[in-house]
Amino acid sequence: MGKMNRTQKRQLDLYVHFRDRDMSVFALFRFSWRLYVFILVVGGLSVAAMIHLRSPLFAWAFALGYSLIVLRDAGGFLRTSRAWPMVREVLDWSKVDELSKK
Repeated sequence: MGKMNRTQKRQLDLYVHFRDRDMSVFALFRFSWRLYVFILVVGGLSVAAMIHLRSPLFAWAFALGYSLIVLRDAGGFLRTSRAWPMVREVLDWSKVDELSKK
């Protein structure tokens, strides 16, 4: 395998992190906490800007949009956490360890 891209490295980090742990929706949010802090900050600033500009409809639209992003991710995390017990069993952990050290 050639050089891994950022997404591939992140996926390996996820596998290694949850190797001996249960994977839950909350645990996946915690694993990706930096992204959700960013979403919270940008979302909060967007809503605050719309409120400051006296555009409550746009403030609600931004709040709804950012909330839907989080809900979409929660759905993906739920599917991932449900599949994790099977994925953990079929992964070649020696290969995961080898790739994660690159």
